[in-house]
Amino acid sequence: MQLNDLIVQRIKFFRTKQKISQDTLSKRAGLELKYINKIENKKIGITIATLENIIIKGLNISYSEFFDFPKIEDADENHEQAIAKFNDEELKEMLLKFLNFSDEFEDKLKKIKQNLNTKQ
Repeated sequence: MQLNDLIVQRIKFFRTKQKISQDTLSKRAGLELKYINKIENKKIGITIATLENIIIKGLNISYSEFFDFPKIEDADENHEQAIAKFNDEELKEMLLKFLNFSDEFEDKLKKIKQNLNTKQ
């Protein structure tokens, strides 16, 4: 999963959690409805400035809340137990690579979160 995909997923998560439409989000963030729609449908990328408007003005949440992803460490042990049950060595290897990728991805997100928090 690319960083842009994860960010879009978080925008949708908080928008639906708050029960607001794309139209409401666009008005709060000072953006065109078409633009929000294109972002959520992954037709265009998102700039840092636009993301800031969506997080702070549109969703009215902190950077910390937006980038506070569920802890992967808690699930690692369960993942390893589940993987051990598979007989297919190729599948095991693929799943382990995915988990390692998730760890690297989480590290990158932590760095982004730290950079954004220093801007506040």
